[in-house]
Amino acid sequence: MKKTILISIITFIFSFCVFTLFLFPYGTIAKYFLNNAIKQNRIPVDYSQIQSSPFGTTIENIEYFYRNKLSLGTLKINYSPLILITKSVSVHTADSPLNVSAVYNGKTVNIKANQPISKIAQIFPEVGEYVKEGEVRAEGQINPANMQGKADIVISNLSVATPVFPSLNFRKITASLTLNKN
Repeated sequence: MKKTILISIITFIFSFCVFTLFLFPYGTIAKYFLNNAIKQNRIPVDYSQIQSSPFGTTIENIEYFYRNKLSLGTLKINYSPLILITKSVSVHTADSPLNVSAVYNGKTVNIKANQPISKIAQIFPEVGEYVKEGEVRAEGQINPANMQGKADIVISNLSVATPVFPSLNFRKITASLTLNKN
């Protein structure tokens, strides 16, 4: 008798976990929180579709409205059902003019970007008028709890057109930024 009850309880718990994992309305919840964040923060952004599962969310055809409409492509967010334990979420762009990835590990956000100037010029045409080639690489770490962070930015093989010289070439330009909340 006890064995039958124990098997029934284990079967119920297993079935509940499996069905919750695969039949939970992840897309509806992701859409609700995304739309709520956009509205509350007045972010001028639009997207065409959101797909969500227990292991990640994909937001497609993101468009940001700043002066002109900027097409930012697709954003992929990866997480696991054990997010409350692992506290780790990674985000990266796909089919986008921006090549950015970020990882949140519970305390800090690590951000990496590796971007050719030509891709930046697709978003901001003013850049393409003066900067002919180069690459921007940035890495940063931010602690959202106390709003402190640091970033290192390297611009390499930069070629700038000027009215006086045909072009100014820079092999490497570096910058370090520090964020401290006052």
